[in-house]
Amino acid sequence: YFHLMCVNFYKFTYDIIYPVMIVVHDDESDYVFRFVLPVQIKNNEPSVPTPKQEPSQENPLNLTQKTTRDLFVSYIQQRQTGLDPKTAIDQILGTILDDSESSGFKNNFSQKNLRLASDNSTEEARAYINNLAKISDDGASKIKENELTTLKRLIQQANSSDSFEKFDEFAVNAAAYKEMVASILKIAVPQNYIGPHLKYLNALNNLAKINSAFSVFMSDPISGMGAAKQYLDEAENIKRSLITLSVVAYSDRLTFGPNEYGFALLSLINQLQ
Repeated sequence: YFHLMCVNFYKFTYDIIYPVMIVVHDDESDYVFRFVLPVQIKNNEPSVPTPKQEPSQENPLNLTQKTTRDLFVSYIQQRQTGLDPKTAIDQILGTILDDSESSGFKNNFSQKNLRLASDNSTEEARAYINNLAKISDDGASKIKENELTTLKRLIQQANSSDSFEKFDEFAVNAAAYKEMVASILKIAVPQNYIGPHLKYLNALNNLAKINSAFSVFMSDPISGMGAAKQYLDEAENIKRSLITLSVVAYSDRLTFGPNEYGFALLSLINQLQ
């Protein structure tokens, strides 16, 4: 009977999609990093998959896509609690940064994965150092440039051309690190060297994962930001593991000829200290 009182009800539904720019500013270096996430509303509802619509394991959402999916819902919920818009945005940005750090790379290898040397003789230790040095030298020769330098260059090129393609250079790096890890797992490790060996092995394995994350940086920048932070940590882990390894080698009074790989490795480690 509402029409008799000249009262009409209208219901409008909208489909909206708009970009949200995330800006991360480092006060110390004055570096500014920007990336954009899309927000979608369908029939007045945020585009959030129901359990039946969840992506299959064959095509899982990456971290940036998950964040995008939850971004609008989080914003609306915080606004409904009466938060100031700026406060709501700051909290969402904090969540994004926490997610990028929580996606850290876990160490996959422990002592049970190693092939241990039959004894702790000097010859076993010398063979171990030489083998490790050769594998490292062969692998490092395939990494043409510092990965962060490569990442910065490729992002600048992609931004200038609006390209979201994969960075193939990092796929090559990831393959090189994986090959190094596979080879290192085959060498016999003396008991005295297990600690630094595991630290070095896990760091290389994580660098393979980091380069894989860098390769899809333009489509998953949140994971890429976490990978960049992890890269610095793993570089430090490699340095510390090699220094510890050299300390053990010198305590074992190992000596190498100028033409041996171990000689070059220990000389390099001396320069790192």
